[in-house]
Amino acid sequence: MPLYEMVMIAKVGESHALGACLKMMASTVLSSGGIVRNFDNLGDRILIKNLRAKDGQRFSVGRFIKIEFDATPNLMKIVDASVRGHEEVLRCNTNKMKEKDYIDRVMKRLNSELSPFRDKETYDEDYIRAMWTKYT
Repeated sequence: MPLYEMVMIAKVGESHALGACLKMMASTVLSSGGIVRNFDNLGDRILIKNLRAKDGQRFSVGRFIKIEFDATPNLMKIVDASVRGHEEVLRCNTNKMKEKDYIDRVMKRLNSELSPFRDKETYDEDYIRAMWTKYT
């Protein structure tokens, strides 16, 4: 099953409706045999151009959300169409990811979260010196 990355731009402020949209998307993927790997809230950003919602209202700020999931190509089309039809979504883009790129992202995230050098209170100076001399 291919791995897909969906980046959606949603309206800012209505978290219950956006949560319902994400829950609907995840349940569609899971009920059809797919796997939802990750949800990331990329934050609220000023849009390059105003986007028009389905009710005609224009928005200059959007909430960016990234979803990574495994699905068949047919299921991806169904999920994409259902997300685009939701009233909270202003724009949606789905791309196929390479497995290697996904593994690289996960390893980078794990390294940043589990690194012994992350907190100044917990790192050991002798360990850092030993690591430095080993790799230089």
